Amino acid sequence: MSIPLSLPELPAWAAQLAGILPLTGLVELVDASEKLHSLELAAAVPLWNWPVTPAMARSLFSNDNADACYLDSVRQSQTLHCIDGRYGDLYPSSTPTTSLMCGQTKRPATVVANPWLDRETPRGRRQKLKVIVLMEKLDRPQPRLSISSSAHLWMSILGWLCWAGAGITSLYARLYIAAAYLALMPLTGATIGLTHGNAPRQLLDNNTLDHARMVIATYSLNGTAWCAFYGESKLLNTLLNRPLCRVDAGPSGRFPLGLLLRLLIAGQWVLSVGSCALRDWNAIVIFAWLMFCMLYSAFVYPLRVCVQDWLRQSCNLSAECIDVEFTTRRSMLSALVCLNPDTKEKRTAWIDPILRQSEDRDSWQRELLNYILTKRTPGDAIMNQYWWKFIEEGYNAGDRIKDKIEHIMRLSV
Repeated sequence: MSIPLSLPELPAWAAQLAGILPLTGLVELVDASEKLHSLELAAAVPLWNWPVTPAMARSLFSNDNADACYLDSVRQSQTLHCIDGRYGDLYPSSTPTTSLMCGQTKRPATVVANPWLDRETPRGRRQKLKVIVLMEKLDRPQPRLSISSSAHLWMSILGWLCWAGAGITSLYARLYIAAAYLALMPLTGATIGLTHGNAPRQLLDNNTLDHARMVIATYSLNGTAWCAFYGESKLLNTLLNRPLCRVDAGPSGRFPLGLLLRLLIAGQWVLSVGSCALRDWNAIVIFAWLMFCMLYSAFVYPLRVCVQDWLRQSCNLSAECIDVEFTTRRSMLSALVCLNPDTKEKRTAWIDPILRQSEDRDSWQRELLNYILTKRTPGDAIMNQYWWKFIEEGYNAGDRIKDKIEHIMRLSV
């Protein structure tokens, strides 16, 4: 016959704290939208890590995730404007949040120095450009686990051990409210997996054409922050322009599962509030578990790390980033023209949404293309034009970025 574990009585001050600490389960200490996005994108939320707050419950019951992950849906994301570097098509990205998260690599971005920032008095708003180089990993096998995914695996195993240890200890100590709360964690997680998907999303690739392409992306065409995605055309098209559809069709009985999920979530809240009324070790165990889950989601395996692991393991892609700052937008456009693989065919229609056609633009564009394609310095009449210094700055920075991209490509082979 097992002997119950006897725990000391809580001091008065600790009992007072125990009366409020479990209520943190009703407060959003971790961004619920990022956690749900991680689940739908990569199925990367352990079953033990499912304390549900009211904010998360609203997200769970209001989201249709068949064609987009949570933060990529129209209602939850800001429009990411994409401009095709070959044809000049302007379109909204189907995966705005996921695409930009690809640029938040674990390694620091390579910074390209721009000496014009020290020479020139700012004529306008400085422009920040992040070049995201996407590469497909085909020539050598990928390691099964990266450092981050290994941390995720070991922390997931540690979480299960802690969950089992806390549950067994709670039963021996007759902390039945805490034991019931812990038992609801995997049940809630399994139900959410059935309703929202428990398999990583895959890129939809039906394009057999393959050539280098550049796509410019920004939240505002009049803003100061820009991204340039550089890579094979099929990779950029599938990531930016195709939806991340759910792999499985989803359960047929959504209503029973939705009802079950509501009951499980309500059970979590009732047990949390009930432990507050008792002001004993039940409340301490529940609070400790809430903090453990919060630390895991916020620091061990946040969304940016999840996206990088999904990109590498589920899509067999890698991403490297290059950061550079320019004195003016015209300088940045000059650098992008230099970077664009389709510049050799004099394709510049992608500039139209940013800088409209005009006589001034035609002069700048003509001399820029001549300088890029011929490498010949023009006469004094051209060099005295106000926009010539933007061509020099853009070409200098663009040439350095191209060298960095070529170096990255060589290392990936």
